[in-house]
Amino acid sequence: MNNYIEPLLIEGRKNMVEYIKTLLYKEDNSVFEYVDFDEDSIFQDPLLFAYFNSSNKAGVNIKNLLFGYMNEEIQQKKLKFLQINMVEYMSQTLGGLSQKNQINYSI
Repeated sequence: MNNYIEPLLIEGRKNMVEYIKTLLYKEDNSVFEYVDFDEDSIFQDPLLFAYFNSSNKAGVNIKNLLFGYMNEEIQQKKLKFLQINMVEYMSQTLGGLSQKNQINYSI
């Protein structure tokens, strides 16, 4: 690569990473508790660029986008939480359906 352009590209990448970090912190000030601040590759993820460039963020949680970058312990806790909630939801939903649709026959 051209010796003149390479330092500019490196500087531009650093500035973009810092900008994404700032946007993330403004979105969720606890973000660096579960994502490694010093790992720049996290902040170059195209999903983050799409998220911050989108005018419609309804229903999108930034923690969901960063889930793959969270440390394994936090991922396991979140997965366990989701599993427990899913079991409760399924039991309530399916249990409610079976009770509503249950027909008692007596001979």
